[in-house]
Amino acid sequence: MTSQDKILKNPSLLSTIPNLNGNNAGEFFRVLEETAVLGQWSKPQLIAIGKLKLEGRARCFYDASLAGQDLDYKTWKEKFLKQFEDGQSFATNFSRFSSAFQMES
Repeated sequence: MTSQDKILKNPSLLSTIPNLNGNNAGEFFRVLEETAVLGQWSKPQLIAIGKLKLEGRARCFYDASLAGQDLDYKTWKEKFLKQFEDGQSFATNFSRFSSAFQMES
């Protein structure tokens, strides 16, 4: 990262980005990337912003699995999406399964 990349342009846009808590990973990255275009933010800046926005399960996942790794933005994002997509779909599928009933034939 050059010294120019370290200066965050349009920092007031940070308030429009929700915190990443694990339940909202898809929405978080959508808003982060759309805001990054407006703010003219670099990929390394997106990782730095993402780290600032971590809370709850997402913070625990980062601290336990990703802290200290030198990841590019694409890989960093994929790891969060993969980690949190299964838990959400399992809960949805389990809920549907629990409320299902067998029809008479």
